[in-house]
Amino acid sequence: SSYVCPLDGTEYEVRDVDIKDFPDEDLLSREVKCWNEASGCQHTMAASGIAQHFLRECEHHSIRCPKCSATVLCTDVYSHLQSEFCNTPTPLASESQVALRQLDGRALLTSFNGAFDRQAEEISAHLRPIAVGIGAHGDKLDEISHGINTLKEALRDELEALTDHINESLTETSAETVGSNEGLQERFATFNETVDTLSRNITGLEEALKDELRLTRDSLTEIKGSVEQVSAKVTENSPKALECFTSVLRHSELQATHCVVSIKDVQSLQESVKEKSTACDGDQMYLRGYLITPGVWLSKSGDSVIMQGRYVLHKGDLDEFVPWPFKHTIRLSVVHPKEGEERSVECKPKGWARANQKPTASSNDSYICIYDDHLTLQTLISDGYIENDELQVKWKLLP
Repeated sequence: SSYVCPLDGTEYEVRDVDIKDFPDEDLLSREVKCWNEASGCQHTMAASGIAQHFLRECEHHSIRCPKCSATVLCTDVYSHLQSEFCNTPTPLASESQVALRQLDGRALLTSFNGAFDRQAEEISAHLRPIAVGIGAHGDKLDEISHGINTLKEALRDELEALTDHINESLTETSAETVGSNEGLQERFATFNETVDTLSRNITGLEEALKDELRLTRDSLTEIKGSVEQVSAKVTENSPKALECFTSVLRHSELQATHCVVSIKDVQSLQESVKEKSTACDGDQMYLRGYLITPGVWLSKSGDSVIMQGRYVLHKGDLDEFVPWPFKHTIRLSVVHPKEGEERSVECKPKGWARANQKPTASSNDSYICIYDDHLTLQTLISDGYIENDELQVKWKLLP
C-alpha cells in the first residue's frame, strides 16, 4: 500500500522511507504560521513560541456575532454590535399571526370543499341529459350517482380529519414558537450582560496599558542615559581594546608552527620531473610569525625523483617581532594514510643566504633546502604513501 507525504502531497511506498534522528531542537526551530492565519494574522515564528503567541499575543481571535452570525474579531465585538452592519434578527411570529395562519388554513379547506361541490354539481349536470337520452342506462347512472355521493361523503370525512390534524399541528407549532422566543430572550439578556462585562474589562485594560506605557517610557529614558554613559566609556577605551586585540592576534599567529602541502597528480608529476624540476607550493600563511609560502621541490637525481623543502619569505605584519635572519629548522614529513607510519627529513637553512634575510620588497627569492637524506617518490609510491594519486606532506618549523 502507498502513503501520502504530509508536506508536498506526493505518494510514496514504505520502502522509500528512510528513518533518521530528528532532534527536538530542529523541529522547534522551524518557522511556522499563526493558527489564526485564516482570521488575518500574518505572524510567523519558531514552532517553540507559537503557543505563547497564540494564547497571549495574537489579536486575531474571532467569534460569530450572536445577532447577525457574522464572523467578528474578538477585539471588534463591541464596535460591531454598535454598528449598522449588525443586522437585527427577524422577529418571531406572534400569537395573533399564528391564529391568522389557522384561519387561512380553514378558509383554504372551505374553498377546496366548495370547489369540490361545484365540480360534483357539474358532473351531475352532464349526467342528467345522458340519463334522459339513454333510458337503458338509467340504473347505471343511479349507481354512479350514488357512488359519487358516497365518495363525496368519504372525502368530506377525510377533509375534516385533515383539518383537525392541521389545527393541532398549528397549535403545537405556536406553543413551540412561544417557548423558543422566551429562550432566545433569555440568551440575549445573558449575552448583553457578557457584552457589558467585556466592555468594562476593555476599559480597565486600556487604563492598565496606559500606566504600563508610562512606566516603560520612564524606563527607556533611564536606559538611554545609561547607554550614553556606556558609549562614552567604550569610545574612551576603544584604543586600549584595539591594542589588546592586536597583541592577542600576534600571539596566536606566533603559535602556528606547521601546515599541510598537498601534491596532486603524483604519477604524471613523476614523469614530467624527469624532464624538468617542478615546485609544488601551498597557501601563503603565518608560521611562527613569518609570512611564508611553504612548498616542495621535486627534482631528478639519477633514476629517482627526490623531494626537498622549498619556501618563499614575504614582507609581513609581524616582521618587527620575529628574529632575523630566518634560521628555523624545517621538517618535511609524510604519514602513511592507513598504517600511520611517518617518514621525515630535516634541514636547517643558511642564515647568510639573501632569501633568509628580512624582506625589503614584497617577497624574497625562493629557497630550496638541502637534506642529507632524501624522500623519493618511487619509494613512497611502492610503500603505499600515495592515496587517490595524492600525497600529503606535513611542513613544520622547529624552534
